[in-house]
Amino acid sequence: MFRETDAWKLPDRDLVTAIYQHWLARVGSPEPAAYATTLLAAACNAHGAIRYLQMGDGLIVSKSQGAVQVITPERTGFGNQTRALGVDRSWSAWTTGSVQLLHSGDFVLLVTDGVSDDIDAHQIEGFAEAVHREVAARTRRGARVWLKHEMTHWATPGHTDDKTMSMIFRG
Repeated sequence: MFRETDAWKLPDRDLVTAIYQHWLARVGSPEPAAYATTLLAAACNAHGAIRYLQMGDGLIVSKSQGAVQVITPERTGFGNQTRALGVDRSWSAWTTGSVQLLHSGDFVLLVTDGVSDDIDAHQIEGFAEAVHREVAARTRRGARVWLKHEMTHWATPGHTDDKTMSMIFRG
């Protein structure tokens, strides 16, 4: 998608526009709302610089220089109202930015709403720290096994929404 362009140098709005246009072309439908989806993404370079973006539900949390921060703005409106790629085309619907992972233990955590909806707002930071502790203490393979187990044995009974979690961290 960005073979000719250094995506790190694109302003956030230009990057989002390119992603949206690429998505529309791939969907190939006159009714993109029929393919509405949440998009959570983060990319890290070799220097620990992370760019993140979000459209729709879910949650992005970062820890940088010892401070944990919930990046995703608090949801407004009714619980069943959502923003999604294919539904909302406004720039204001996107959350974008960057964070620097400078120290061991710094991280960015991305989770879909199948996970975030079950976490009390006052416990998000503790949840993110706990996930980091568990993942960082394991090998890559061990972390995948642990995450798969946690996602398939989710603690909220009867919750069938999709559950996805991804973390980038400095070891």
